[in-house]
Amino acid sequence: MTQNNLQFDQLIFDEKEIKTRKEYLGFSIKDEELLKGLKLFINENADKLVEAFYDHLGKYKELTDLWLDRDRIERLLEAQKKYLARLFDGKYDREYFENRLHIGVTHNKVKLPTKWYMGAYNLYKTLLIPLIFQKYKSDTGRFIDSILALEKITNLDMQLAIDAYIHSYTYNLQQKTRELKLFQNALDSSMDAIIVTDLNSGIRHISNGFEKITGYKSEEVLGKKPSIIKSGYTPSTLYRAMWDSVTAKGWWNGEFVNRKKNGEHWDCDLTITTVKDETGLPYAYIGILRDITDKKRQLAYYGACEAEMEKIQNELKEAYVDTVYMLAIACEANDETTGKHVRRIQYYSEALAIEMGISSKQAEYIGISSILHDVGKIYIPENILKKPAKLTPDEWVIMKTHTLRGEHLLVNKPYFQTTREIARSHHENSDGTGYPDGLKGEKIPVAAQIVKVADIYDALTTKRQYKEAWTEESAYNEILSLSGTSLNPKIVAAFKKLFELGALKNIKEKRS
Repeated sequence: MTQNNLQFDQLIFDEKEIKTRKEYLGFSIKDEELLKGLKLFINENADKLVEAFYDHLGKYKELTDLWLDRDRIERLLEAQKKYLARLFDGKYDREYFENRLHIGVTHNKVKLPTKWYMGAYNLYKTLLIPLIFQKYKSDTGRFIDSILALEKITNLDMQLAIDAYIHSYTYNLQQKTRELKLFQNALDSSMDAIIVTDLNSGIRHISNGFEKITGYKSEEVLGKKPSIIKSGYTPSTLYRAMWDSVTAKGWWNGEFVNRKKNGEHWDCDLTITTVKDETGLPYAYIGILRDITDKKRQLAYYGACEAEMEKIQNELKEAYVDTVYMLAIACEANDETTGKHVRRIQYYSEALAIEMGISSKQAEYIGISSILHDVGKIYIPENILKKPAKLTPDEWVIMKTHTLRGEHLLVNKPYFQTTREIARSHHENSDGTGYPDGLKGEKIPVAAQIVKVADIYDALTTKRQYKEAWTEESAYNEILSLSGTSLNPKIVAAFKKLFELGALKNIKEKRS
């Protein structure tokens, strides 16, 4: 046991106090030797003594629950054996005193009344005296001296346990008093209005915050009901809902409009909670009322400003998307088919991103960024870009440069990071056979991988100068076949689910 535990849990006994206690009881070295001489004999009979002790306690209804826990009983039996062994150890020093003091503290913590362990000392003496008599019946003097030594040590034990019990009880009481004082100070220091009422809603206490907010003094409201601050603006249905919630759940939170003493109205955020005793029975209510009048005014103002800002932002975003859209059409130097193509890719990409668990905001950004996936084609000669036949190897070399040129064309700013990644890497393959960098697997930016799936699907299902449109089913099977080679299997799985749900078909019909 540490010094700190001794200081805060129980009494502090120095060597002088230990000596005084022994002298007061007439406890001598001879007594120590007599008790030590009984130790082996007591240990041999420890099981019988402890069992008889607990059989005696088992007769009392107050301890019924104790006997239902067999593991606990076993632990208590072992503890009692150790107690008896220490009682006849013959060494009654500071360690012994601290151990005995600890017993009293423990009894207080488990709320074991003093009557039980005071009775325990007497019971042990009743059990021990006949045993000691059997040992020394031929030596009356030694028997009497041993009984007196037993009386002294049990009295010393009982003194220490009771002193520690009282000290611990007093310490806990002081702690509770300090906690109550702290609660009282916190209550009175709160800027909120706090009311404590009884079960009949009679006000029993108000905080200083209540007086400051409402203007009512304590003497003006004690014993009255909180309805003294009702404004008439709060519907009765809300009060009924409040009490229904308090009855069912033990608490309620909501907003009221209340009235101050001067007649001024104020917006209030109220939390009311049922206060229960140790047995779980309610005995009071505590209400915390926060003045949110200024806050609501600010929210109304900021709400109006936010709505206006959102409107402006939406207009700017629409203008930006339209600009990007027109740039994409110009880059591919094509007719309105190109415009519809990039719009479909935008919404295909957004849907795929959401299906993969990407946030709706980020998915929308990926969709908008996909519009410029082929922005680099502005540098590709028209005869190559619009060639109705298959490109030659040299023409393919030129065509492939649109990925790097697209990245370089876009401003190197954080907002365009995803757009730049898509422009550069949307022709990379999962197996590393794509261009321009031959990236593989997770090294390919996920936005570029998503746009690649969307681009392939739209290219397959759209008629071009050099080919007829594939059926949706044929394009679907083709994309599934590319999983793990050209395409990321996770994105293909998202594509498969969207296709089977009909989401891709809906986008195609709306954007064709």
